[in-house]
Amino acid sequence: MVDYAQEWDTDSLLRLIHDMSSCATAPVLILLLARSAGMWWQMLVSRVFRNFDMVPEALRLEPLVSRPSDRAPLFSEAVRQFAAALEVPVAPLACPPSGLQDNSAYDQVLTLHMSALAHVLAAVQDSTAPDDPDKLSAYLLARECDHWARLHERGLLRADPNAMAQIMYIAALTGPLSHADGTAALEAAPVELWEHPGRLVKDHSVCYAPSRPDSVLEPLYPDRLNEDFLALMAPGHDCAFPADP
Repeated sequence: MVDYAQEWDTDSLLRLIHDMSSCATAPVLILLLARSAGMWWQMLVSRVFRNFDMVPEALRLEPLVSRPSDRAPLFSEAVRQFAAALEVPVAPLACPPSGLQDNSAYDQVLTLHMSALAHVLAAVQDSTAPDDPDKLSAYLLARECDHWARLHERGLLRADPNAMAQIMYIAALTGPLSHADGTAALEAAPVELWEHPGRLVKDHSVCYAPSRPDSVLEPLYPDRLNEDFLALMAPGHDCAFPADP
């Protein structure tokens, strides 16, 4: 299975298909996940047919539910699972968002899950989760900032929330890097804190453990949260999230 297949170059995908098909002792299904089936797909289909005499098939990923009325059970199950993971009683949790039935944004399972998580977290804090799906990222990211502040106050981070937000902005743009490249990135885009880049990299790793032992500057996941963080950090929006000029 290849994730973000549209970001791979065609030769690499062809080499993968060749390696998988030439050494297989049983039928192999190669699944390419992509956001769109554009020109990259047309080029790949043509070359796969020419090189391997195979005809790849494009399958559109449909919404998880076919009717708006099916969203509520999915939301309730997501709430139950998040509550269990966070050891929160399910009983006091708020009702589903008012637009769950009518807003097409909830056709996306990620939006539905983000809303369920926000409702569980709101129950923990005795606050109210946003009804508007467009405000979910700002709500969840505000909790990230609060987490940085608490670690800073306890002396576990040298970087304050302002500096951590700037480090996260750089991480969102670069993705995971080697230690040398990560510190070089922080030097090239100076963070507003008189700390050595190596110290800032370590602070970042306290909050976001690297996916590989030899990398630093792990971005936020899922990707949508990372993308929304970039947008919210940039001035010009009216969301309740502080931009950074």
